Amino acid sequence: MDEVAEPRLLRAIAVFKLAKSAALATFGVAAWSVAGGEALPHAMHALAASPLLDAHVGARALLDTIAAMPPLRVRELGAVALVYACLFATEGVGLWRGRRWAEWLTVVATASLLPFEVWALVERVDALSIAAIVVNLAILAWLVTLLRRHVPRRARA
Repeated sequence: MDEVAEPRLLRAIAVFKLAKSAALATFGVAAWSVAGGEALPHAMHALAASPLLDAHVGARALLDTIAAMPPLRVRELGAVALVYACLFATEGVGLWRGRRWAEWLTVVATASLLPFEVWALVERVDALSIAAIVVNLAILAWLVTLLRRHVPRRARA
């Protein structure tokens, strides 16, 4: 791969990570805001009725599961989502700025989450789950190749 394409691909991965961060942050904030009362079942029912979820059966099942959870569990799930949103945002910003530490962080974080994605795929096979694994494996393979191929970069402040 040429020197011009690498920054573009890193930025594409950064955008992907930032989009995941935004989605998780939105879920996390929503979970915290509706978990305390009667709004949770109504919000989950409204989301479950969305035609956007028709393409992903697992998302509908996840929403049904969340709607049946006690409010404390929903808040815990929201907190976990916010932690991962911070991780993905850190990866995204670092990759966008071309930082070597962000490449390493992305490799470690992506590799550590793959077992959970495989487990989810074993539980329910659908196109979105397969696509997620394929995209994450491609990102992982490319970053490992990039990290192994390049001579250490000069430290950037």
